[in-house]
Amino acid sequence: MKYLKHIYLFTLIILLSASCVDTEDYRRFQVDELEISKSDPNFHIYLCFGQSNMEGNAAIENVDKEGVSSRFRMMAVSPDDEEHLGRIAGEWYTAVPPLCRWDTGLTPIDYFGRTMVAETSDNVKVGVIMVAMGGAGIDAFDKENYKKYYGEADDWQKGLMNIYGGNPYAKLVEMAKIAKQSGVIKGILLHQGETNNMQEDWPMKVNKIYTDLLKDLTLNSDTVPLLIGEMLTEEQGGICHGMNSIIAKMPSLVKNAHVISAEGCPGKEDGLHFTAEGYRELGKRYAQKMLQLLVLDKAEGMPKLHIEGRYLKDSEGNIVNLHGFAQTYSPYFNESMWSNYDVDACLRYNQGLIRRMLAAGWEMDFIRLHMDPYWSNTPGCQATGENDIHCFEEARFKKYLDQVFVPMAEYAISKGMYVVMRPPGVCPEEIAVDDDYNEYLVTVWDIVSKHPKIKNNSHIMFELANEPVRIVGSDGIAGGDGDPCFTSLKKYFQKVVDAIRANADNIIWVPGLGYQSNYSGYANHRIEGDNIGYAVHLYPGWMNSDGENGDGGSSTGGYQPFQNGWDRQVGPVADFAPIIITEMDWAPARYDASWGKAITGTLGGPGFGANFKYIVDNAGNVSWLLFTSPHLLADFKDVPGTPGAYTFLDDPQACPWPIYHWYQDYRKGTSDTGALKDITVEGAEAGITLTTGSSSYLMVYANYEDGSTSIVSSKASFSCSDPSIISIDGTGKMTALKDGNVTITVTYGEASGIKTATVAVHATTFPLSADAFNPSIWETGTYDETTHTLITGSYGFGGWEYTNGVDLSGYKYLVVKLGNDNVADVKFRLFDKGYWEGAASYAFGNSRKVVVELKKMKKEDSGAILSPKSIKIIGFWSNGGKPIIINDIYLSNDDAENPVKDYFSFDNLNPNIWDPNQPTGSFEPKTGTLITGSYGFGGWEYDSAIDFSGYHYLVAELGEGTEATDVAFRVFDKGYWDGEAASVTFNNSRTAVIDLKSLSKNGSKVDPSLKIVGFWSSGGKKIVIKRVYLTDIVEQPGDFSFDDFNPSIWETGSFDRKTHTFIAGQYGFGGWQYSAGKDLSTHKYLVAELVSMEDTDDVAFRIFDEGYWNGAAGDVKVDKTTLRAVIDLTNLSKEKDGVLTKVSPNSIKIIGFWSMGGKEVVINRVYLTDTKAK
Repeated sequence: MKYLKHIYLFTLIILLSASCVDTEDYRRFQVDELEISKSDPNFHIYLCFGQSNMEGNAAIENVDKEGVSSRFRMMAVSPDDEEHLGRIAGEWYTAVPPLCRWDTGLTPIDYFGRTMVAETSDNVKVGVIMVAMGGAGIDAFDKENYKKYYGEADDWQKGLMNIYGGNPYAKLVEMAKIAKQSGVIKGILLHQGETNNMQEDWPMKVNKIYTDLLKDLTLNSDTVPLLIGEMLTEEQGGICHGMNSIIAKMPSLVKNAHVISAEGCPGKEDGLHFTAEGYRELGKRYAQKMLQLLVLDKAEGMPKLHIEGRYLKDSEGNIVNLHGFAQTYSPYFNESMWSNYDVDACLRYNQGLIRRMLAAGWEMDFIRLHMDPYWSNTPGCQATGENDIHCFEEARFKKYLDQVFVPMAEYAISKGMYVVMRPPGVCPEEIAVDDDYNEYLVTVWDIVSKHPKIKNNSHIMFELANEPVRIVGSDGIAGGDGDPCFTSLKKYFQKVVDAIRANADNIIWVPGLGYQSNYSGYANHRIEGDNIGYAVHLYPGWMNSDGENGDGGSSTGGYQPFQNGWDRQVGPVADFAPIIITEMDWAPARYDASWGKAITGTLGGPGFGANFKYIVDNAGNVSWLLFTSPHLLADFKDVPGTPGAYTFLDDPQACPWPIYHWYQDYRKGTSDTGALKDITVEGAEAGITLTTGSSSYLMVYANYEDGSTSIVSSKASFSCSDPSIISIDGTGKMTALKDGNVTITVTYGEASGIKTATVAVHATTFPLSADAFNPSIWETGTYDETTHTLITGSYGFGGWEYTNGVDLSGYKYLVVKLGNDNVADVKFRLFDKGYWEGAASYAFGNSRKVVVELKKMKKEDSGAILSPKSIKIIGFWSNGGKPIIINDIYLSNDDAENPVKDYFSFDNLNPNIWDPNQPTGSFEPKTGTLITGSYGFGGWEYDSAIDFSGYHYLVAELGEGTEATDVAFRVFDKGYWDGEAASVTFNNSRTAVIDLKSLSKNGSKVDPSLKIVGFWSSGGKKIVIKRVYLTDIVEQPGDFSFDDFNPSIWETGSFDRKTHTFIAGQYGFGGWQYSAGKDLSTHKYLVAELVSMEDTDDVAFRIFDEGYWNGAAGDVKVDKTTLRAVIDLTNLSKEKDGVLTKVSPNSIKIIGFWSMGGKEVVINRVYLTDTKAK
């Protein structure tokens, strides 16, 4: 941070010359002193500390000195102020700037104090005490660490600390104790962080200083908040703007900490300091926050809520996660406690339930209010179910909105609960854009959002619909997932949102598909507008959670499959918007008292409840409720049950008992657990193995001296020794990007200290450990990690799941070997999407080995290409019940693994496929030496034709010692005398390439299904065969070497020389440049062949005889069918001065490819020829 210190010194010099106030100038603005009585409760004192932005770094103008109220006071701290300003340390003065020291400038505290006295009654006085130093790190203010900081500080920094006796913390406490004799400390203000920019342990250090101040000054955090200002923002040119993401963590670490936004506050050109205008605005914001806190101490109302990014926040900017319950106002769900549309009886009963629940100790702050169709349906009309809207009567709905739903909402709010309204009924199982139900929702919400007591009421929110299941997608097919479905779902609910927004700005919660369990498609089809979150339902068995078998789940998966399911189905929206879970419960089935059937279980182990709580808490932006009937919750008693005689309400394995206590913990916040002893990370001792392409979460435990422990994963900080292997976010979510080993360092701190722990993490694509291999991806199976034995369920599947997809495109082959014979019809399968969305499948048959050619994969059912770039599931299918021993599984680029290599095995080469005289040919397999008979042919002959259509080229390479000079490499689709489909001579090369996509015979195209492959010669001389192989990419000749390929001739592109993959910049061009010019006149054609291109309409092959902007002499679009482009070198021309001019090919300066950019173009080769490519 030395550059920050240098900037500080420079700006300090400028500031001294522009803003110092001499004694006479200062005294001119003084007013009569007020007498301050001892310990006056109306004298509010604020402690202020930090670095240069707190100290004051803007020139003081006359407007800043004029009109300062005598009620706004400052205590002199610097002994030098007496000489320069006549201020004696420890005495109070009217707060005419400068406030920090005689040589400092305007500070946010100037306008903090001005605003405070302007907005409080005349009998309230405001006093500030400032200890601030430009360039100071946070440790300079630490009670213990200041010594080390001082010892390592530069001389100028020591000079600033010496003003405060070398110990700024002690000086602040000394002055504060003097101040307490006159008034009451009401708050602590901090503006610091530039010197500690992006240091993850900064919040813990600030928390320690805050806690030490509270202790040493006998203050209470409940009544003395900590206000922390942001750094200069990125929009204002702030070079430390990233620190704001760390400052944002403070409210979650410190109970009464609040962040002061610097958004829009102007900054200086140095990128560190605010302008005078910025300080004035920032000071007012400090004051506005403090005034809110002073008011809220006495207020009975609740703060307004709004959505900001991925969080629900209150009017103070604090993150809010609500916890509540649900009510529906139908007699059917309320023990038939009223009938005949008796409004008073309904209100009495349901309001009474709320009173009883609160009296029982339930700490709830929101209610899901179902506007049940009992009230809005025409009496006597026979509806077929809650999704039947033909009985809906608009007039009745308006009537009972006034008489039932609004009064219940108002009552809940009066009890400190926010309200989430749900429309009458449920969605039909299949919906479609603009269908009757879509119009029904528009009608309902138009009525609700116009209601004068609901419109713009931030205490009332809207859940748009209940449990959509399937929607007709943009492709006309109904479903519960996939891009077409979410394309339609966005249109469906956007229509409802737009209707609401025409009337009101209430917070809206949008449902997903699959009974509100699937939200993944919203990541690409977001609902537009402000104050938008997403409403989720979650029961045991959903999202791979544990549940009793009858409920669709198992009881053995535990945490990780549940977390993966959450990440897959909800995570994509939780990344950008808040979540509210509006239905969730669980209990053992024997109680018949819950929708979900499961147990609480243990975190990380079997069970639903404990894992649910950890997942939603760790997400940091999830509100949720308990869907147990309110009359049961009202009967709850906080008395432990008797083991063996538990009831639904007191069984720790049923939802009410644990949730009752969790809700109390949420309300109480951090409890006093004594000093922090250390932290531990689950799995750290043995190390953690993570499947490449998947994610997992670290569980961090804080261990205290009193023996208690607490899960603190969401409050810890994480760093990785190699982020290219493992990325890790602020929640402890690790994502394996590639194979390798890293060390994760975990840091967590409280007032009693900061602790660290490390964990070794190994990322591998195919871990054979029990925690990484899932034997029950489909049907329940078992896996023994000692013997690597899988037994699938009936027609089941076990293997590996890759939450984020694993990229296998860097390899040619995936090799799988079994350790036993195939006795279960085993097939090896790879999926690029979900389990039921098609797979590439490879049967073991009678073999123990399968080799997957990763770039040749096709889905078994549809024949569609399956890209190896993002594989989601890999594993073994069987008919079940029999062992599958996994001997080995690995990725390889070794062509020895090629499953078709046996077609060209030397053991099977016949040297006498044709010898017109007698079989005089010979072959030595050990050396690969073939000698044909006179005008003979040797090679491979197959009983039936072999289909090589999956490849582009068949290549033969000859080795050292070859004597024959007339060798031809030939292939035949039928018998030898039926004519060859291709014949290529070696000439002066040792390599011959046959293009399998251009085979022909007698002028007609031939399919690459071959009966004979081999070598012809005039005979009698050695032909040393090095190898024969199939490929899609052949090595480029020296004329156009890929080593010389420049991907950025125009605009910045990229090129992978290993895979020949070119990605152009926008409207970019890449290729070869020849400063002296290249003579192409020796050939008739220049040919470009591609392996593939992502965009089939815009790739062009071009050559230039001058610079890039002097016009192309040849410009040919790559044919999207053949993936070729041919430039006729005998017919080059370009327009010059409006005239088409012929261009000679004897001095070409540039050759290459143009595209619109951002898409992959895989180049096979570029070559010169005299035969026009077909």
